[in-house]
Amino acid sequence: MVKRARYSVLVALLAVLMVGLTSCNGGKVGKQATPAAETVTETAGMTAEEQGAYDRVFAMIIKARDEHASRLIINEKHLSRLPEDIGALTELAGLFIGDTNISTLPPEIGKLAALESLLINNSPLKALPREIGQLGRLDTLMVSNCQLLSLPPEIGNLSNLRHMILDENKICSLPRQIIQLTKLNSIDLRENQFKTLPSWITEMNMDIACQVRSHPQLINLHGNPLEEPPIEIVKQGNAAIKQYFEDKGEEKSEN
Repeated sequence: MVKRARYSVLVALLAVLMVGLTSCNGGKVGKQATPAAETVTETAGMTAEEQGAYDRVFAMIIKARDEHASRLIINEKHLSRLPEDIGALTELAGLFIGDTNISTLPPEIGKLAALESLLINNSPLKALPREIGQLGRLDTLMVSNCQLLSLPPEIGNLSNLRHMILDENKICSLPRQIIQLTKLNSIDLRENQFKTLPSWITEMNMDIACQVRSHPQLINLHGNPLEEPPIEIVKQGNAAIKQYFEDKGEEKSEN
């Protein structure tokens, strides 16, 4: 039931991307364009399958650029590197990257000035580049079922961000800069590696809870190995969490 609920959220987000769509999934959807005046980069160390996936995505990016595409879906299981040419898609409003072998994003991702939705799913992505903070129009950031370890401090520059979906990763802490995101109204942190919460988390204008399903105005920590505060305190909500940190602060001052 939990997986089904998460997939329903993903389907809903993908529905938004289906308008003005350019798609690539190993050549199975649509007719792929071959770049005429562009040169495909031969990347050392890639297998033949990885190079083939890279070439197809490169062709798709050039096609999307030339057609002024506003939505782009990349679904290539052998793609290990996203072409830097992604930065040429300055009119792109929605980007979905799913079922790939990408572990990093190129810094050129920060050039997508019109981007409103960045959705990454089922890929071994470990980090987001600092340039993510340049996406001033970003409304929704989803990195789900990946291997994300942390968020860069520059995430605090995303002044229009409202939805942050980071479930099923390996995150154990949040940068304090996230508190600058005054429009943020939901953070999905289910199934991560949080053992300790920062005391400032109670200053955010959202409920803190451990629930199977996420909803607006909620920081969801379901499935994390919480120790401080203990899970029993977190389940009692914001007031109990705040009181826990206040009591702990008093103990330190007394010592």
